[in-house]
Amino acid sequence: CQRARSLREFIASKGLTKYNVGGAGPSRDRWPADRRIILVPGQVEDDASVRRGGCGIKSNFELLQEVRRHEPDAFIIYKPHPDVEVRNRKGKISDEVALMEADEVVRDVRMDVMLGMVDEVHTLTSLTGFEGLLRGLRVCTYGGPFYAGWGLTDDRARERAFLDRRGARLTLDELTAGVLLLYP
Repeated sequence: CQRARSLREFIASKGLTKYNVGGAGPSRDRWPADRRIILVPGQVEDDASVRRGGCGIKSNFELLQEVRRHEPDAFIIYKPHPDVEVRNRKGKISDEVALMEADEVVRDVRMDVMLGMVDEVHTLTSLTGFEGLLRGLRVCTYGGPFYAGWGLTDDRARERAFLDRRGARLTLDELTAGVLLLYP
């Protein structure tokens, strides 16, 4: 667990993420100070994690709708998935459609920068949720990612059978050790 803690701190201090594309982006000052700032990372809709772990949600727009339903007063930022943005994968929604539920669409901002500016991450199965946990953010899941169901996330999946089998409660360092040290 101590190695896991050191690794977690190293990852956060170096700004390491799966998708580190984009620039430094805006400052948090451009968003309302009196509202919680929530990041919703877009996902590849035909990816196995979405198809098998989406727990009833099948699209980025459905995820945005669920987040808005649960968080009507929050300032929601949608960040499209980089593979979807370059049209390599399925899941693109127009800004006009995304803005029906989100308050802003952000592109070309590195994920480590985004995670440093938001209060929470709300996701289906994205690795960004795990990256948020590593950085001490509150993470809400609407699907069944590997890091959900262990007592570290607010699990809001409609279909719960996928998560109910995870009965153990883990610390963040225990999960990090299992995922980044022991399993590999």
